[in-house]
Amino acid sequence: MRLHLILILISSFFGALLAQDNVPKAQTSFRPSLEARVFKRQELWDYVADYRYRPDAEGTYNGVTLSVRRRLPHHITLGVYGRYTIGERHGHTWIKDLADNKWKWRDSDSDTEFNLGGFVQAKRQMTDKLFFELRTGVERHFDVKVNFWLLRPGIIWQMNADWMSYFRYEFYRMISKSVSSPYKQGLYIGALYSAYSPFIFGPFVRYERQEWSSTQHFSAMTGRQYRIHDKLYSLGGTFIYSF
Repeated sequence: MRLHLILILISSFFGALLAQDNVPKAQTSFRPSLEARVFKRQELWDYVADYRYRPDAEGTYNGVTLSVRRRLPHHITLGVYGRYTIGERHGHTWIKDLADNKWKWRDSDSDTEFNLGGFVQAKRQMTDKLFFELRTGVERHFDVKVNFWLLRPGIIWQMNADWMSYFRYEFYRMISKSVSSPYKQGLYIGALYSAYSPFIFGPFVRYERQEWSSTQHFSAMTGRQYRIHDKLYSLGGTFIYSF
């Protein structure tokens, strides 16, 4: 009887260990980041080309965005954009490697993706030097057939003629009935120096919290579910050419 109980306990212990191997482990990373932007203003229209380099815990992300924006009365802006990315990771890339029979993140550094989105942005002056900004929009990821809703409130402080600082909170959520929590959210604090116009540049720090949850494929194969959160801290620079 004791031997039978001991065997059950040992089996349960090793079964739990093997089950944990099926689930990705939450990671905390510290990485550099870069943003470069070319900004063209023509009457009431703005044309923007944007490049972003943002590594995460498992690899690197490169994104190029081309957008057209129309400025409306009352400091409201409407915009549409197309984005081409390399290395963006999604939940379905947590797979079982048949070579060693282990679950792991598939290397997505060479994965390409094309997204389309639109947004509306409003800006309000609160004091002589303080501004409130709110952007909301929808983005379609065609390769993974998922839509995202974006909400980005922020505060801009014009410190003097040459320096401005900003604080932004960014919130991404899948537009899906099965998802009840944020897919990604982050905080950005930075400053921009404009004395050498048309060149503008400055540093920023970023904190991002990325959620990963079990896919239908994973649950069907293992009978399990998971929800974890990666944390990413970045120190980077922004470079803008405006004309």
